[in-house]
Amino acid sequence: MLENVRAMRRAIQVLLKRRDASSLPTVSPRAISTRVHLIVSGARVLPELDAHQPRLVDVAERRLTKGPLRIERNSRLAAATAEEAILDSGKRLSTRTIISCTGNARSPLLAGFPTEGPGGRIVTEPTMQVIGTTDTWAAGDCAAVPFPGGGTTRPLAIYAMMAGRQLGKNLRAVLRGKQPRPYRFTGLGDACTLGGGHAVAHFKGFPLTGRFAWVIWRCFMIIYLPARERKLRVIFDWLLQPWFGRDVLDLKVTPPVGLGSARYEKGQTIVREGDVGRSLFVIRSGEVEVVKATSDGPVVIATLREGDHFGEAAVFRNARRNASVVARTAVELLVLRSEAVQALDRGLPGFRERLPVREPGVEV
Repeated sequence: MLENVRAMRRAIQVLLKRRDASSLPTVSPRAISTRVHLIVSGARVLPELDAHQPRLVDVAERRLTKGPLRIERNSRLAAATAEEAILDSGKRLSTRTIISCTGNARSPLLAGFPTEGPGGRIVTEPTMQVIGTTDTWAAGDCAAVPFPGGGTTRPLAIYAMMAGRQLGKNLRAVLRGKQPRPYRFTGLGDACTLGGGHAVAHFKGFPLTGRFAWVIWRCFMIIYLPARERKLRVIFDWLLQPWFGRDVLDLKVTPPVGLGSARYEKGQTIVREGDVGRSLFVIRSGEVEVVKATSDGPVVIATLREGDHFGEAAVFRNARRNASVVARTAVELLVLRSEAVQALDRGLPGFRERLPVREPGVEV
């Protein structure tokens, strides 16, 4: 046993000596073609800063557009599918990755309150009591709490945190028979990281850019993180990052489930002829066309509508698709993965035979 261990150790040492680092396969970041489109509904990015610090917005836009990022101004996302992002202007962006950073609609519970402020928020007294009441309080994104110098709080986390802290103190004061105190926090400034150790920020109206602004942004983040253990974790990660890089091993990827849904826009290809079939599709709404490639070009051999299905031939026979399916209109689909379909076929006798029969040759 000891001899085997020694032999294995000698073999590993020989391999390490012979290893040539230059011969290891690598992928250069420059060889990867990446395009990033930033969709903004207005004419400028960072509208919160643009109202008070337009110069900072100019700096941010110049920094962002130095790389492969392009800003799509005055645009909104009209539809998103597995292959494309479609803007309200009709422009189509081919992509399989969409990162959404949009606002949330107000809670339907607010519809019962007669006094509403900007953006449908509840108007409160400076003490955060809803106007006209003594036992109803509001703070955070749903509340328009008056600023000491005019205006109301913005729907941002820092104002929600400080208002919630003061609201808790006011509730305790009222329960003890004391008078509640008004909200006083007006903010310290704004900061936005631009990546690569750069940021734009202003502290009490004083503009900051570059790495110093990035340090200020990190300081703000640490100060207002609510949990002490979270602060320590973040600081520890930041200290290790220059030496070991970013930790990407904690990515939680949701495994595919047997049943799901999908949406495709008009003209998009759902399945392609020749691909390996891994799913069966049921049309919930809309229409699709089954297209067959011929020597004279593509030919539409069938049109399928709500309640129809396709993809069973490739799933049951473990074969490649013998036709393509293209969305004739916007279409909503129910997607059953091959594992789920085959489990149903084994567990429910006659499941395959119960599928609606279509015209001969229209199997996909």
